[in-house]
Amino acid sequence: MLRLLDLNHLYGDLTPIERIDLAVKGLGDFTKLGIHPIVAVVGATSNGLAVIAAQSLGADVEMFPSIEKAIEWLNKSPAELWR
Repeated sequence: MLRLLDLNHLYGDLTPIERIDLAVKGLGDFTKLGIHPIVAVVGATSNGLAVIAAQSLGADVEMFPSIEKAIEWLNKSPAELWR
C-alpha cells in the first residue's frame, strides 16, 4: 500500500514518546490488517522520530522536504520490490 502523508499543516506538538507511540500503534494497525505500508512523509524534521521508529519496526517509510520529492520516491520502484 503506497501512501503520501503530508504533515506540513499539522498543528500541535507531540512529545518524543508520543511520536514513537504513534508510529508503533499505526504500524500495528496495518500489521493486523495484513498490510505492509510504504509511506512517504512530507513535513518538518521533528516528525523524523516517528519515521525512524516505524523503520525500526520494518515499515518502508521515508521523510521528504517536499511533496514532489516524496512522489518521486513513491514512483521510483514498484511496491512489490520493497516487500
